Amino acid sequence: MNDPERWPEVWLPDPYLDNADFIYPGDELQISYVDGEPRILVLRGDREVEELGPEMREQALSSAIPAIPLQAIENSFTRNRIVSQTLLEDAPYIVSNIGDALAIATGDEVHARGEWPAGTTLFEVYRPFREHYDDDDDDILIGIEVEYVGFASIAAVESAELRRLSINNSAKEIRVGDRLLVRGETTTGATIFPTEPALDIEGHIVAFLGN
Repeated sequence: MNDPERWPEVWLPDPYLDNADFIYPGDELQISYVDGEPRILVLRGDREVEELGPEMREQALSSAIPAIPLQAIENSFTRNRIVSQTLLEDAPYIVSNIGDALAIATGDEVHARGEWPAGTTLFEVYRPFREHYDDDDDDILIGIEVEYVGFASIAAVESAELRRLSINNSAKEIRVGDRLLVRGETTTGATIFPTEPALDIEGHIVAFLGN
């Protein structure tokens, strides 16, 4: 009885019982001998069967809903964006890697070409991921989801259209052709307070970003 691996040597399941290898509360175990060998039999006890299913349970709150620290859930966020086709096509793009590295990653420098917005030197690097269309009309393009792959900063102005950029961070391999969008400031505070919307919101989910 002290060695669970030897349990099959003494256990004698009854083939006429449902789930004969299971023991339930209320069952009785009977020790007997079969062909001179000790065996354990199970005698089913009375059991009340209660069928359970999913249901909503309400519980009174003893205090306000606590604030959620950003670091506790920030790994669930995604930096993917949905942008218009025009914005994506007009965005500057990487044309070459400076150096001998085969893959572009953090610390590398690249050349990028395009029309550059004034007043900023920080850009996020994105790659077209998939297109989203209106559910009621497949010909209406809602926007293009772009995948975040890193961010970069302008290191030097080579010409009116050409810039040399430093890759400050890469979430994955950066490639020639990836687009550069102005890096926006985050509006998420260090602490999140769950609240209901101030106005009624109506809409439906068209996709989960990144999936």
